[in-house]
Amino acid sequence: MNITVQRFNFDNKLRRLAQVLNKSVPDVVKDEARLTAERLTKLTPPKGSKQGRDKVKMDINRVYLTPSWFLETFSFRNRKLDDKVKSAVRSVNETSLQRIFEKSRKLSRLHIEPFTESLINRLRRNGAVAKGIAPFSFPLKDAARVKEYQKKKLKLVGLVKSGWATCAKLLGGSVANWLNRAGTSSVRILNAGFMVHITNKIGYFRDLDVKNNIISTALAGRKKDMATRLNREIKSRTSNLR
Repeated sequence: MNITVQRFNFDNKLRRLAQVLNKSVPDVVKDEARLTAERLTKLTPPKGSKQGRDKVKMDINRVYLTPSWFLETFSFRNRKLDDKVKSAVRSVNETSLQRIFEKSRKLSRLHIEPFTESLINRLRRNGAVAKGIAPFSFPLKDAARVKEYQKKKLKLVGLVKSGWATCAKLLGGSVANWLNRAGTSSVRILNAGFMVHITNKIGYFRDLDVKNNIISTALAGRKKDMATRLNREIKSRTSNLR
């Protein structure tokens, strides 16, 4: 997804702001490109590392239950039956568990099946697995594969957001460590600095933008902030001349 500052009719305000600040137009263009990248970073989910990591874990847990759920969280309020379920989990006895699931109204939606990434992808809508839509699955013998899949997904948290954050860094801004990833973006300074072209190389951003109007919201915010800054600078200089 590409953003060209000049393309969005910033020209007049940029030139006027450069004049008021007594800066070159290329310097102001670069500054505005950085601020635009920072705003895009802020608007692109997740809000923070913890929120992103929690979302990944929640999506996986909505599709695939883990042994710890039965051993630490689940309860029939029947100690004998609880012990029977936990014993089957510990001994990896799928046959016994499946019989319990079939006889229990509480666990009637749950079934034993091997782990597969495609099930999670199939149930994901707009980047998330909605609460209540997933058939509970319990890949008892594949618990290690679920854990490995989660580990892989956690490494990708913030990848899309880092595309804009890295643009901001390349233009002189600061970036949180969890968003500091090379190869997620590019910045091109064109026309002797009168145009800055920033690109988020992570393709999934397109889906996020369609859902959240990130680009249009970011650009509208920058135009408003630029106008506010311009008016403030003009007012300040006018006051100093009195």
